[in-house]
Amino acid sequence: MATTQSDNNFRQLPPGTKLLDHQVAGHLVNQKNNVIPFLQTKDKTLLKLIQLPPRGRRELNFYQTVFDEKAESDPILRRLKDFLPYFYGTCKFDIFPDELYLHLEDMTVEFEKASIADIKIGSQTYDPEASAEKIQYEKIKNQFSTEVGFKMGFRVYRPSTDTFHFPCRKKLLQLDQFRILEEGIGEYFNLSESLRKDAVFAILLELIDIKNWFENQRKFAFYSSSLLCIYEGLWPCKQHLAAVSQLPPSNHSIVNKNNGDCRAMTNIEDLLQSSYGKRDSCVKVKMIDFSHVYATCERDNNYLIGLDSLINYLKRLLTEL
Repeated sequence: MATTQSDNNFRQLPPGTKLLDHQVAGHLVNQKNNVIPFLQTKDKTLLKLIQLPPRGRRELNFYQTVFDEKAESDPILRRLKDFLPYFYGTCKFDIFPDELYLHLEDMTVEFEKASIADIKIGSQTYDPEASAEKIQYEKIKNQFSTEVGFKMGFRVYRPSTDTFHFPCRKKLLQLDQFRILEEGIGEYFNLSESLRKDAVFAILLELIDIKNWFENQRKFAFYSSSLLCIYEGLWPCKQHLAAVSQLPPSNHSIVNKNNGDCRAMTNIEDLLQSSYGKRDSCVKVKMIDFSHVYATCERDNNYLIGLDSLINYLKRLLTEL
């Protein structure tokens, strides 16, 4: 396959690759430094440029640890592998001998119209080795995600126009705990046209599975790590249509002020429990971005608090909107 040129023609691309066309967060193509952080291959896999030490080496070591044959004897690592994109190893190209790439599964290839969200989990986005300047920078930059427990970037497929909508990244960073439900998460699930409750429900089940793993693991602390959520925009998650149809309409989701009981929330908990373990091919949720993962012997409360917050917002989507 002939070598491809980028749209801006600022550097040659390795043979058999093209620019990633569905990135919604993270490091973008940097023309000034001549850096392309992500590439797609003709084999429909993903290449991620390994960052400079220590971050790049830390992420590579993490993947190598989880996908090592020895990890099969460790139930925590064996289960963790299910939540990651498949790791094929590393690769480099003769034309760029100083660049090394992680070779990963591209999780979008099975989707026709993939609605994609990159959700960075945790109120604390800086790692234990961060300088005072870095900590201050992160606190200012992420002041709203600190109270929400996560921040997000996404693209959503709009069936009415057969187009993808990419909201402004800076605007998403400014969404506080009151606006994130409708203007952030809700918009990712196409709230402005027709809320995809089937996709919300299917992704909720995946998140609960990941949460259960975090409740038990005491090996890693994840900082500035993300969840990549994908759902098919063209058709519904048939596996969960019946469950979602049992949810009451939004005007029935009002808390009974006399006894403090929310029937809709009770209903969603029952439905989630009865549907646990049922997967739908119309959604995928994977953990990504591991350049700030550290060994620990303690519970990863920072990640769990953020994940719990995300799960609760999704439940509210199903019961309030």
